[in-house]
Amino acid sequence: MNKNLKTILAFVAFAAIAGAVLYFSNRGNDGNEVVLEITAMLPLTGPAAAFGQDEKSGMEAALANSELVSLDCQDSQGKPDIAVSILQQSYELKGRRVFVCSTTGPSMAVLPILRDKDDESLVFVIATLSDITVDFPNAIRIYPSVDEEIRVLGDFAEESGFKSIAALCVRNQAGEDAIRTMSNRSAQFGGSVIYSDTFAANEKDFRSILQKIKSQKPDALLVTGYSFNYVDIFKQMIESDFDVPVLAGVGVPLAGLEEAFPKPFLKRVVFPATKFSYSKDDPKVKEFERLVASKGKVANYEMAFAFDTMNLILNSVEPDQSPAELLEQIMANQPFEGVNGSIKLDQNRDARLQLEPCRYGQNGIERLSIK
Repeated sequence: MNKNLKTILAFVAFAAIAGAVLYFSNRGNDGNEVVLEITAMLPLTGPAAAFGQDEKSGMEAALANSELVSLDCQDSQGKPDIAVSILQQSYELKGRRVFVCSTTGPSMAVLPILRDKDDESLVFVIATLSDITVDFPNAIRIYPSVDEEIRVLGDFAEESGFKSIAALCVRNQAGEDAIRTMSNRSAQFGGSVIYSDTFAANEKDFRSILQKIKSQKPDALLVTGYSFNYVDIFKQMIESDFDVPVLAGVGVPLAGLEEAFPKPFLKRVVFPATKFSYSKDDPKVKEFERLVASKGKVANYEMAFAFDTMNLILNSVEPDQSPAELLEQIMANQPFEGVNGSIKLDQNRDARLQLEPCRYGQNGIERLSIK
C-alpha cells in the first residue's frame, strides 16, 4: 500500500470517527436525537452563587427524564461582561440560539446583543426588573417581576387599610421600581409612601434607618432585597422594638426565617408566593420535590421557577424548529400549568403568575385570603 493511499485511508477513518462522536454526542441516552441545545448563563460562583446553583438544580431536575433538550450551564459570576463572553462563544462557536440568563445585570447586557443580531434567537431571563422584556421581542420571563410582587402586596395593603407605608429597599433598579410602584399603587386607595430609603446589598447595620422609619409611625413597612438582607433587617426590627406589619418580597422563603424568628413576628410578615410554597400536597409540587430530593437537595422557589422554565420549553419543543417557531408554540400553549401554578405570558412575553399573599403559620407557609 503506497504512502498516499495510507494517508487517505487514515483521513477517512478519522473523519468517520469524528462524525460518529458528533452524531452520538447530539443524541440522548436512548438514541433519540437532541433537538435543542440551551446555554444557561448563571452565577454559579460569586455573591449570587446560591441563586445560580439553585437555578441549575431546578433546570437539571426538569431535564432529568428528557432526551430531546441538552443544557450547558456556564458561570457568569453575575457579571455582565462574563455573560457577554459566554454568549459570544456559545452563539458564534457552537451555533446555539436559545439561552437562559440569570440576574438583571447579565440579562441587560446580553438582551440588546441578541436583539440586534440578524439570526433568530430566544432568551429566557431570570430577573425581577420591571418591563425587562418590553423592548426585546425574543425575550421571555416567567420569574416574578417587581410589578407582580407589588400587585399582590398593594392589594393586601388596601384590604388591610394601610394608609401610610414606609419603604426600605435594596439599592438597585428593582428596589427603586418597588418604591415607585408601591407609591403609585397606594395612591389608588388613598394611601401613600410616607418615607423611603435604599440600602447597599451588603449592608449589615440598619439600626439608624429603622429608628428613623419608626419615628414616622407608618401603618406598614415595605422591605425588598436579597434573601440574606431580611435576616439582618428583621433581627434589628425586633431589637429596636419596631413592631409593625411588614410587606416583603418573594425572597423571604429563601431566608430561613422560620427557624430564626418567633412565630408572632413572622405572622406579621406578608410576602407573595406561588402554589409551590403554600400547596405542598399538590401532585406537581410533590413530584418536583421528589426529583430534587433524589439529587440530595431541598427544593425551593428559585429551583421551582427554573424547573418551570425548562418544562415550558419541553412542552413546546419539536424537531427542526426555529427559535421563532418555538416562541410561537410557547405562546400558543398558554396558560402553562407548572409547579408554581398557572403561568400566563402577556403580549410582551412577561409572566402573569398565580402569586398570593402569604405568611408563616403554624404549619409553614400559608396563603392569606383577600376579599
